[in-house]
Amino acid sequence: MPKDTHELRFELHHQLVTLYRDFFDRLVEADLRDGDAARLAQRILLSRQEALKQLVDPEELPAYAQLYPDDLEEEA
Repeated sequence: MPKDTHELRFELHHQLVTLYRDFFDRLVEADLRDGDAARLAQRILLSRQEALKQLVDPEELPAYAQLYPDDLEEEA
């Protein structure tokens, strides 16, 4: 059965959330100076925001949360 566009958008959103989460885990474990880590974290947060904001509309959040509840708990 073919997926519709919202399912594909939700899936991509989830995959990106997972990718960013994994990267931040690696950043925490990296041996970086505090200032370098902070600057990189800020750049990655801005990238994350831009990457995710167009994929799930606010009125779609309840449907998204049913499929991927852990993703939204992190943003709260």
